[in-house]
Amino acid sequence: MGQRRCAFIFIGGVQPKKTKLESGVRTCPACGLPAARLVRLDNYLSLFFVPLFPLKKGQVVLECGRCGAMSDPGGESGGGDVRPSNRCPGCGGKIEPGFGFCPHCGARLK
Repeated sequence: MGQRRCAFIFIGGVQPKKTKLESGVRTCPACGLPAARLVRLDNYLSLFFVPLFPLKKGQVVLECGRCGAMSDPGGESGGGDVRPSNRCPGCGGKIEPGFGFCPHCGARLK
């Protein structure tokens, strides 16, 4: 008698998900345009690339929708600007200069 074997394929992992924290816009400290919003980069457990369960709440940052600059929430008062070239515009993860794609989410970089 033959034995039956079942194989399960599990495609999952942890992926970042951007959560908007406010509906209004703020002035971007990098470009000066009113296009920045408070966002939080949370980590979610995903199954087949669908985020299912939140695992960890991320850092709150001020992200500009025009230039992609990310800074701390108090960025308008002149604190802690982060250049967009040091952060992925897709997930906000730290990247090294010269990368063509984000090592965290795979987004193409400018």
